[in-house]
Amino acid sequence: MVEISLRTCFRDFNAPSFVFYLAVSIFSVLLVLRIDEVIDVDYAFVFLPLWICGVLVIFGCFTAVISYILRPPPVAEVSLRWDFFAMIMSTIEHSILVVFEVLLYYKLRMIDGDEPYDPTLTWSVVFAPLFGLAILAITVMVWAVRFSKSFKFELFFTVNVVQFVFLALKLDNVVDWNWAIVFIPAWMVLAVCLIAVVYAVILAILLSRTMQMLPSHRRQHIVTALCHFIVVVPLLLFLLLLTGRLDAIEANNSTLPITTTPDTSSLEVSAHPTTTTLSPLEAMPGLSVISIPLFIALGQLTLLTFGSRGGNPWWFAMRKPFCNFVFGHSPCLQQYANISYKIGRASSAEDQEPELLETLRHEEPVRQSRIMIPIETLEAPD
Repeated sequence: MVEISLRTCFRDFNAPSFVFYLAVSIFSVLLVLRIDEVIDVDYAFVFLPLWICGVLVIFGCFTAVISYILRPPPVAEVSLRWDFFAMIMSTIEHSILVVFEVLLYYKLRMIDGDEPYDPTLTWSVVFAPLFGLAILAITVMVWAVRFSKSFKFELFFTVNVVQFVFLALKLDNVVDWNWAIVFIPAWMVLAVCLIAVVYAVILAILLSRTMQMLPSHRRQHIVTALCHFIVVVPLLLFLLLLTGRLDAIEANNSTLPITTTPDTSSLEVSAHPTTTTLSPLEAMPGLSVISIPLFIALGQLTLLTFGSRGGNPWWFAMRKPFCNFVFGHSPCLQQYANISYKIGRASSAEDQEPELLETLRHEEPVRQSRIMIPIETLEAPD
């Protein structure tokens, strides 16, 4: 039996990560459709979700700074003060990321001919903010480890700094490598993630066979491992397909013979099949098809924010988790959030789980009263 508790989902909801992953997902869909010419819109509309996310980050930080100045937290709440400093550093990182997005926007418009050509705006200049962000992320990671803060955002840019360098050199034609070589850093990162996910799945299966854990805890380990497996494997598949398509673009001069059936609608029908030549690029699926695994991974990451704890309480001066702030100002929503759904039929082990917990809670050791008899009687002297 599977139990879905809205209370648990909202209690562990990570609102900042949800907004970020949602913006990246919408941007990815729009960018793929724009490159495949499915939609004919300006790149400003494509980058709009990312810019909205950046504006929310800056405005949320500005509101929190005003609240911190007008009503600073007590001296005893040291953790709340460190959360404020973490929010400031996160805002600086997102501001650098917005600079990269603006440079990328102008570079793409320049490629389409909508902007005059500027030889100084090379791909190395476009990726320069990411190089600086990776260096800053290392410092933030050291600070986060010292004060037990989350650093997933910083870890992504730190481990991919070599990948950013390879991409800039390849796009500027500084190096003449195949795309399979250019993506070697990404291959290594995804390989390590795949090994970790496979290990987590095997460990979850082994823990599911032990009787020393409650069924709900065993099920939680399995669900968590499978969710991360759904993220890593589609990303690996997307990178594999993207590498093949980019290499096919470079090898567009070569041809690939294929056999096709004759056109029966014409008046003169040949008795033999005709041979047509297609380039490797035409033989590859479109970018929209290739990006389906990427969309699956981003959608899964967005859904995982409902079960991942974290998030800075200082955004927009709330000083508490997002759902707690909303439910505190709206008791009506709080009533509907305390709902759980049970799907399927409960097993015998799950039926006995509440009884077992109740028995262990009220069970006390039994003490038997025994008569104490002295071994030897000592007589007091007269």
